[in-house]
Amino acid sequence: SSHLSVHQIEMERRAQCLKTTGNTCYKNKQFPRAVSLYCAAESITTDGSLRTTLASNLALLFLNIHEYEEAQTCAERGLSLVADEHLAEKLKHRLNLAKQTLSHAGEEERTSPDA
Repeated sequence: SSHLSVHQIEMERRAQCLKTTGNTCYKNKQFPRAVSLYCAAESITTDGSLRTTLASNLALLFLNIHEYEEAQTCAERGLSLVADEHLAEKLKHRLNLAKQTLSHAGEEERTSPDA
């Protein structure tokens, strides 16, 4: 994607901003707002790596608010896009947490969102 239009470049910049703001909201435990920001970013970016990170962050968020089916969906979406090995491991972990919790409810340790 080396031939991005000015509009696409602007959209990617905006998506990064939305993600960064989402990360701040996550850290402040403003989970519904973070979900909205990550979803907004996801809807305008075509960058594969950013889409993967957003899916991973959404999976983490949904785990935190006990929306395990959503967490599973996001983790699976991230895994279908992922190229980065480290992020793939995080996604697998989040997917397993969602699946385990769906089969038997239990609290798991949470980590921080991906930058």
